[in-house]
Amino acid sequence: ITERKQIEILYKTIFDKTGIPMLILNEDLVISDMNAEFEQAFGYTRSEIIGQLQWPALIADDDRGRMIEYYALQKKNLSALLENNAFTYVLKNGETQVGAILITSIPGTGKSLISIENIADLLETRTKLKSTKEEMNQLLNQLPDYVIIHEGETIVYVNDEGARLMGKTPEEIIGTSVLSFAAPEYHDLLIQNIGFRYQGISIKPYLIEVAIPSGERRWLEVRSASLAGRLKDTTLAVLTDVTEQKKAETALKESELQYRTIIENMQDLVYRADISGNLIMISPAGVRLAGFSSADEMIGCNISHMFYSNPGERENLLELLQKDEKVTNFPTSLVDKHGNIHQVTVSSHFYRDIHGNIIGIEGILHDVTEIKKAEEAVLLANRKLNLLTKITRHDINNQLVALLGYLTILDETLKDSPEYELAKKAVSVAERINSIIQFTKQYEEIGVKSPIWQNIRKITCDASEQVHLGSVIIKNDISEDIEVFADPLLVKIIYNLIENAVRYGETITTIRFYEEEASNMVLICEDDGVGVIPEEKERIFERGYGRNTGLGLALCRDILTITDISIIETGEFGSGARFEISIPSTGWRKIPRD
Repeated sequence: ITERKQIEILYKTIFDKTGIPMLILNEDLVISDMNAEFEQAFGYTRSEIIGQLQWPALIADDDRGRMIEYYALQKKNLSALLENNAFTYVLKNGETQVGAILITSIPGTGKSLISIENIADLLETRTKLKSTKEEMNQLLNQLPDYVIIHEGETIVYVNDEGARLMGKTPEEIIGTSVLSFAAPEYHDLLIQNIGFRYQGISIKPYLIEVAIPSGERRWLEVRSASLAGRLKDTTLAVLTDVTEQKKAETALKESELQYRTIIENMQDLVYRADISGNLIMISPAGVRLAGFSSADEMIGCNISHMFYSNPGERENLLELLQKDEKVTNFPTSLVDKHGNIHQVTVSSHFYRDIHGNIIGIEGILHDVTEIKKAEEAVLLANRKLNLLTKITRHDINNQLVALLGYLTILDETLKDSPEYELAKKAVSVAERINSIIQFTKQYEEIGVKSPIWQNIRKITCDASEQVHLGSVIIKNDISEDIEVFADPLLVKIIYNLIENAVRYGETITTIRFYEEEASNMVLICEDDGVGVIPEEKERIFERGYGRNTGLGLALCRDILTITDISIIETGEFGSGARFEISIPSTGWRKIPRD
C-alpha cells in the first residue's frame, strides 16, 4: 500500500468514526464527500450534496466571507487560526445553528477536511456564565462588607465597598498586595493565616486594623475561604467593618468598670434579689453591714427571713412596690450576722426581663443608724431643755405675777405723787418681761417636730376658721392637689398672716390665697387693705417689731427657713399687703385627689 493510500485510509477512518459532522472539499470548495453525522445533522442526502454544492452555500450570509477567508488562511498555513472560528450555518429546512469549524488539508490530495461542531449549548452556557458573573458582581457590589479575591498575596478582585474603604477605584487596587488592606503591625498575622489556609488549615474569623486615607483606623473582621478549581492558590476574603461594635464594646467595658467602681466604693448598700427574695447581688458595703466576709456567703440567702429584724416590714415594702412599682426612703430595720440592729431607709423598684415580666427587686439601702441615734439624742436633750425652760418659766411667771400685783398697787398709791411716772415705767417693764417669757414658750415649739407634707389649701381653710374675720372675706384659690414640705407650725404662719391682715388692714374687705408655679412655687397671700409702708417692708420681720404679742413675722420666717422656704412682702402701700412665700422645687408636689 502506497503512503498516499495509507493517508486516505487514515482520514477515511477519522471521517467515518469521529461522531462529528464532516465534509471533504475539492480545491474548488465543492463538497466531494460527507459522513453520516453530517447527513443526519444538516438533513441533506448524499445525492443532494456531493458534487452539487460548494461548502460556502451552507454558511449564513453574515458569516460567509469570514469563513472563506478562514479557509484560505488554513490552506496557506496550518497554524493560522482566526480568534473566532464560530459561524452560523443553515440546515436544509432553513433553520440556523451555531457551530465551530476546523479545517485541515489532506496531504498530497489538494483536498480539505472540514469538521463542524454544534456549539449552541456551549454558547448558551457561556452566556449564562457571563450573566451569572455579572449578577455576582452586582451582588458583591451591593454588600456592605468589603470583598477581596487574591491569588497568593496579589489582589485579583475587589468590590466597590472595598475600593471605597481604601479611597481608590477597583482598577487601582487590582494587582496590588492584600497587605495594603491592613495596618503594618498586622502584616505578619495576614501572611501567617494565608499560609495556613493554603495548607488546608481552617482559620477562624480574626480582627485586623486598617488605616484609611482620612487617617482614621477601622477595625475589620476577616473571614476567608480557599477557592477550588483555580490554577493558583486563591482566597475569597470577606472583611466586615466592626469599628462601631468595637467602640460599643469598649464603651460597655468602661461603663461596666465605672459601674463596678461606683458600686464597690459606695457607702450605701446596693442589692438585687429575685421575686422570692433570694439575694443574687450585693455590694461590698452590704457585705460589711451584714457582718459577712464576702458576697459569696450571702448570695442565695433569703433577705426577708435572714436580714429583716421584722419580716412584716418587708411585706409592707412589697405592698407599696405592688402599688407604685417603686419605693423611696422606706424606713425599716435590719439585723446583721451578729444580731446587731441597723436602721436603714430603702429605695427600691422592680426590675424586669426583656419581655417586661417582673423578675425581682433591686435598690439601695442607706444606713441611718447613727443619724437615728443622733436624732434621738437631740430629741432627748430638747425634751430635757424644754422641761427646764417650762419649770424656769413657771417659777418666773409666779414671781412676775406677784411683782405685777405689787406694782399695780404701787401705781394706784403713787397716782398723784411725783414718783407716779416711775411706777408706770416699772409696770411697763414688767409687762415687757412677761411678753418675752410668752415668746420663749412659742419659740420652744419650733423644730421640735420633723417637717411633713401638708395640703396647703386645707391648712389655709383650717387657719381661716380660727380667726375672727368680721366682714372680711377669705378667697382660697389654692389648687387642691398641692402639698408643701414644711414644719407642722405652717398652719400657725397662715393664721398669723390672716390675723395681721384683719388687725392692721383698716380698709380691708378681702384676703386672697393662690399659687404661681415655676421651678419654685410661690404661695401668695394678698389683701385690699392699706398695705405696708416701704420703709417697714423688711422691719416687720424683725424680732420684737409690732404692737401685739403672739406669733410674729420674725418667728414665721424662722419656721419657714427650716425647710428652705422664704417669705417677703411685695405689696404697694395704699393698695394692700402682698406676702410671697417661695417654696423650692424639692419642697412641693402635686398629689391627685380622688
